[in-house]
Amino acid sequence: DRSFTSRHRLPLSILALDIDNYKQIFVKNGKPLAEGLVKQVARILNSQIRKEDTSARIGVSQLVVALPTATNVGAYRLAERLRSKVANSKFTYNGKKFGITVSVCISTPSAKEVKTADELLKETLDRLKQSMGEGRDTIVACQPLPMISDAEAQAANDTEAELNSQQEAIAKLSVQEAIALIEKGDREPVYKQLDHLLEELIPLLRMLSYPQRQSLIKVLGEK
Repeated sequence: DRSFTSRHRLPLSILALDIDNYKQIFVKNGKPLAEGLVKQVARILNSQIRKEDTSARIGVSQLVVALPTATNVGAYRLAERLRSKVANSKFTYNGKKFGITVSVCISTPSAKEVKTADELLKETLDRLKQSMGEGRDTIVACQPLPMISDAEAQAANDTEAELNSQQEAIAKLSVQEAIALIEKGDREPVYKQLDHLLEELIPLLRMLSYPQRQSLIKVLGEK
């Protein structure tokens, strides 16, 4: 995502969240319940992000999302939705109900910054860790948080929609073009369009006989 947005001069935002007081929850209630809470928060997170966003669990209770084309206003509004939804939800495990909160950090580096993806991620997580020592149920940022008026929010929405349209307008690869890129060793554009390429292949895959499907499964299982 960092490489893609830099190449096309698009913004990239990163959002990281952590469950407040997770260690105490774990110690008091045990691993199964604590793990269940993380999974329920992850479901809320995945219900709020776009198809082109990438979410991952990168720690015991930490979740991160890469948000290509998202502006600082868009990232902040997502962070606020997530914080509010978790705070207003009741989590259930074995008949017990729990109320929890999360702390969120967003990073919206300028296009001129030359930091790598790893550096941006580390910066975001370091700021998140610092914020959790200052309080809970909060949103912080590596850059100044936006002051949003209604007019600015609408303008930001329009800008973000335009950027998304630009991304969608990037020419889709054909299967033949994808294979040619792979043979050249240029796999990144192919990774970005795997969903589209798979849809192109589905009619062909449906025609496979049982032995052919088994052979395909074997190939996919090879490392």
